Amino acid sequence: ADLADISLYDLYELVASSEESLLKINKLPSTAIAIDEEIARSTESIFVSLQEELFLKMRTISVLDICNNISI
Repeated sequence: ADLADISLYDLYELVASSEESLLKINKLPSTAIAIDEEIARSTESIFVSLQEELFLKMRTISVLDICNNISI
């Protein structure tokens, strides 16, 4: 395949685990209080949205773009 046809997202899909999020979000400890849980719940949709935006951007960057930015 042509390097221009392979996106950064394609590479990500090859190496990332389907159980992992692109954004590192820590689990709440057992000592979390109600406000901690509410903040986590309230921000979850924001993080999902940000990840989707990042995936869309990654689809616009090709391996050729990456290669063209390498300066040795």
